[in-house]
Order: sequence, then C-alpha cells, then structure tokens
Amino acid sequence: MNHQLPFFPSSLPDETLLSRVSRYHLLSGNKTIPVTFDELFGKPPFPLEQIVPLGIEVLATKLPGEQRDELKKLLLENTLLPLFLPYLAPTRVSTNLTVDPSEVVSHIPRRVVGMHGEAHLCLECVRDDQRAYGVPYWHRSHQIPGVSICWKHRTPLLDSCPVCGCPFLLSKKLLGIPWQPCRCAWQPNVASLPSGQDSIAHEYALFAHDLLIGNLPPIPPQHLFTTYKERAIQLDFTRGSMVAVEQLQDAIIDHYGEPFIKEVDAAYASARRKNWLRLTSYQSALDTPITRHILLSLYLFGGVEQLSHQLRNGGKKMKGEPSSELQGANGASKDTEISLQQKEFHRSKVLKAKQRRPTTTIQALWKQSFKSMSWLYDNDLTWLQKHVLQPQTATSTKTIGPAADDERFAAKVDNFSRTYFANNSGKPLRLTIGRLMGCIEKRLRTFYGDRERFPLTFERIDYHTESLWHFRARRILWAIDELQALGEMISTANIASVSGVSFHWVNDIVDYCEWHCETLALQSIDIPSFLLRSGIPHNWPGPQRPDLQINGGRRHISQVQMEPKSYLDFILNPEPRKPHNWASRSRKRQPTSF
Repeated sequence: MNHQLPFFPSSLPDETLLSRVSRYHLLSGNKTIPVTFDELFGKPPFPLEQIVPLGIEVLATKLPGEQRDELKKLLLENTLLPLFLPYLAPTRVSTNLTVDPSEVVSHIPRRVVGMHGEAHLCLECVRDDQRAYGVPYWHRSHQIPGVSICWKHRTPLLDSCPVCGCPFLLSKKLLGIPWQPCRCAWQPNVASLPSGQDSIAHEYALFAHDLLIGNLPPIPPQHLFTTYKERAIQLDFTRGSMVAVEQLQDAIIDHYGEPFIKEVDAAYASARRKNWLRLTSYQSALDTPITRHILLSLYLFGGVEQLSHQLRNGGKKMKGEPSSELQGANGASKDTEISLQQKEFHRSKVLKAKQRRPTTTIQALWKQSFKSMSWLYDNDLTWLQKHVLQPQTATSTKTIGPAADDERFAAKVDNFSRTYFANNSGKPLRLTIGRLMGCIEKRLRTFYGDRERFPLTFERIDYHTESLWHFRARRILWAIDELQALGEMISTANIASVSGVSFHWVNDIVDYCEWHCETLALQSIDIPSFLLRSGIPHNWPGPQRPDLQINGGRRHISQVQMEPKSYLDFILNPEPRKPHNWASRSRKRQPTSF
C-alpha cells in the first residue's frame, strides 16, 4: 500500500512546516486549500502554526523513508520543538538525557498563551533567501514566542501587510506571501522596511535562535532549576543560604524594562505578577512559560553556549556545600572529614565575599561574614593572615584600573539621557538600565568586573535610570494629551486605560501633584519640564503614603479572590469558595476614597 506523495518540497534551512505546506499548495496547482490538506494530512484544514501540529505524523507516513525517521526530521527541522525540548523532560527522568524527541511530543503545549495565530516575516531574509536558494520562505526563528526582531539583520518583523494591514496568516489558511503579491498589490521588498532597532529585543531574538538550533536534550527539571539557582548565587542573589528570588526578579525586570517584558510575557502584561519568577517545577520545567525561561537564561548566562556548558558540568557547588575533594578521604576519621569540610566552606565563603568586592575592608568582611571569619580566626589563623588580613599578598584583592573609554562612555550616557526625555513623540517608554547601556557601542554587564573597569559610566547609568513612578507620571501626561486629541472625556478611568497605569496609581500621582486634568488637557506642555516644576525628578521615588492594602477593612482582598501561583496550581488544587458571612454581608459598605 503506497501512501507516498508524488513530490513534496525539500526543507530549506530553518523553514517552518507551514512554509513547506504553503509551497506545496502553490506548486501542486490545487484549486482549494481543503484539497491540499486532504492530500497531506487526510483531514480538513486545521491550524499549522501550532508548536507541533496534530497531523504531522500522517504527513510523515506519506514521505519517502521510514515513518519514524521522517517524523523526527520534520519535528527537529520544521517545528519549534527543539526550542521546547530542554524543558519537556518529566520529573521522573533523572540521568538519562538522551530522550527521543518523538517520544515527548505529547507533553508539549500546542501554543503559547497570547502568542499564536500570526506569521512573522523579515524582508531582509526574503531578499537573501531569494539570492541564495532561488525562493524565499518563512523562518522558524522568526516565529519564536516573544521575538519581534530578526536575529540576523536586526530589522523588525512584519505580521501583516504594511499597506492594507491584512494579516499574513488567517485562521486555517495557508500563506501566499512572499511568493505572491498581497491583494493590494504590495510585494515584500527591503525598501518598505520599517525603521528602528531595539538592542534588548535583538539580544532576546539572538539567544532564542541559538537555543532553537542548539538542539539541547531534555533536561530534568530538578537539574535545570538547580543550575539556575547556582548561577544566581554566583551573581550574589542570595538571602542567607537561599536564592533571593524577589531580588533576582527585580533585577530581571529592571534589565529588560517593563515595556519589553509586557510584550514578551502575557501574564506580566495582564498584571498577573505574583510569583512571576519561580525556581521550582511541578511535573516539567514548562510549568514556567518558555518566554520566561528565555528571559531568565539570557540574564543569568548571557548565551546558549554558557548555559549548555553549565548544564553539562552540573555547575559549581552551591554556597554551604562541602567540597567533593574532601569527601571519602582514605584513612581519615569522620571528625577529620567534618573539620576539613568546615575549613573549606568558611575559606570559600570569605574568598567569594572578597572577590565580589575586591576593595572591601577587613571591617566590612567581619560584618558580612562574621561566623566564617570567627571560625577561621580560631581554627585557621595562618591561612586567614596570609590570604585575608594581609591584602597585599592576596590575589583576590587585586583591583582593576578604570578603562580608557570610561569618561567617553559616561558622556554618551549623559547625552543619551538628555535627548531621550526631550523626545516627546510616541508612547513614552521607560529609560531603563538596558536602554542606557544600549547607547554604548561596547557590550557591558553589571558583573564580571565591568563596574570596576567603568566606574564613571555605571555611576551615570545608575543616576539616569528612570524610576517607575516618574515613568508612570510621564505616561499619565501623555495619555491626557492623547485623550484631548481624540476628543474623549478626560477621566481617571480613561487615563488609566490609555496610559496603562493602574487606576489607583493615577489617583495617587494626580492627588500628590494637585493636577487638574481637564485644565492640563487644554495646555501645550513640555512633559519633562512640567514634571520638574511639579517636583518630580527622573528618580522620583513616588508619593510617600502608607500602603493601605496591607491592612484589613474595605480594601482587604480575600483568599478566594487571590490569584493562584499558576494555572496548573489552580487546576490541580481547586479551593472551594468560602461561604459568605451573612452578618458582615448585611452591613452596608462605604465607597473607598482615593
């Protein structure tokens, strides 16, 4: 029984399955899309933009060769499965990392929440593919959730016609562009490329592309999250012997900027931010969305190669763990082993404290690591005097001199900050550390000694970083001007809707500054200057008011209304609603004043 197709287009590098099927439809000359789906999949049209389409195993039976081999090629070459594969290993997988990709398809989500039903195209890639292969096509790396810019050309991706606005991909349809012109006669060409680049978006797209082509094997969740924790501890995100998850989350948000994270993460954009960053898993690592894995891995490791190396080597020992070299020494007694482990642990803790801050004083070391310093002083004084109490003989106290470009970079940061706030066109974006560092041609990081090599630059970056409250105030003023231009009513609810600032925060800022919004709408104001006159500098910490939500009363939020840690927790552990207290229900509630 022969099910083979007379032909099927060969896969081009990084081509999506939807692109191959669309090319087959055009080359076969089929009159309708249902005919093509029936030939390839034996069923009516269904969405092919899913991470792994449901009928892919049927297509594998109609291609020449063994079905298992063809299915594996389709999965690894034409779908986004390799991107998700490292996070698909169930908890029961412990040491065997050589799992066949075709065996874990059933565990993968069909789509990413808030990111499906679109096809993204890079016009530069269309031109390059036409020259190299004679035909353009759609790339997998452009369809990765959260990617909005081409990793290769740094150009923004298109998902609809720039002339008539018609989306490239419609429900249960195949793609006509870039092989055929749009219904408005527009054809993809580089001259119609939109302008503008985003260094953070490109960094995200490049890391996601490398992760896609890296073909990492499934990683047991416990091993993956242990690697995350070890790296976070190496970067000094610690709280005692544990990982300071909230501090790490704030650093990630500050690094990427809230606008970018809202574009990448649907939960964060919907204000579902409780336990947004979790270093635990339930059944697989995909209990945490794939976009959050990419953001976390990129921030911690900087590249897929470093992530893969850390996963292979198991990472360094976490703080507080004894050295493996001291375990099981031949002929050593149990007390001797414990003593050696303690010595190694306290030495390591003190040396790491000095490496993080090479210029720290002995007094500061005593305050930071009193327990370890005390133990070493009582039990290992010779080593302590040689490596810590005499800084000139310790290699860890070697300081790094300022770089030659430090002053020039600092001046560029100052100029960039001035021009950034002076530009009032478009919706305001927060001036984050990432954007300030992006104006420098050199790639700097807040670790690896860059702060010591570029002290002036980082001093200006820290100074010019915009506070969240100042950013909210800018958004409010911009929203007032937008509402006036649209002829809409100037109200707190409309301002909150247009600006994206919470209703309560809008009230707090307007009340603190004593603004009359209707009067402001009739004026033409320069937002930066107006904020300064209102007593709001760029690093404004916000209105100093007590947080009423920590108290009970009318603003108390019951446990029933609180958001679960994740959708999975909500499904697996449903909590019945508590019965109402009829006595309290009968009392008339007064409206809350803001």
